[in-house]
Amino acid sequence: MGYGATTASYTFAPRTVPAKPQSAPTLNTAGSDRTKVLLDFNTNSDDGGSDLLQYSFYMDNGDDGAFSNGPYDIVLPATLQFDSSAFTITLTAGLTYRFKFLANNAEGDGDLSDEIAVLVAEKPDAVASFTRTS
Repeated sequence: MGYGATTASYTFAPRTVPAKPQSAPTLNTAGSDRTKVLLDFNTNSDDGGSDLLQYSFYMDNGDDGAFSNGPYDIVLPATLQFDSSAFTITLTAGLTYRFKFLANNAEGDGDLSDEIAVLVAEKPDAVASFTRTS
């Protein structure tokens, strides 16, 4: 009898979720002040074999507690900066907020990045003059 006809061949590449980002986000000091935190971040070099769809950012509430705020999603393509004021977040001067993020593809969310802690404050004004006291 012999063998039958062969079927068409198929090629596939296994896909996984994106890898953990290589570094934590970094503070963009030129765009940050007492009411706004601007973060820069590096894109993932390992997309898991599937195009990245978005990045999701998480932040705590400034009391070193759980990351209860977020995710704040940046759908790609986008400017790769996170401006918390765009997400209507109220920041309190004097508190330290922590941020971390992850990448997402068709397979799901990757691992969270390391975190960055940002003290929401501004440099004080320069001293105008000095007065000698006894």
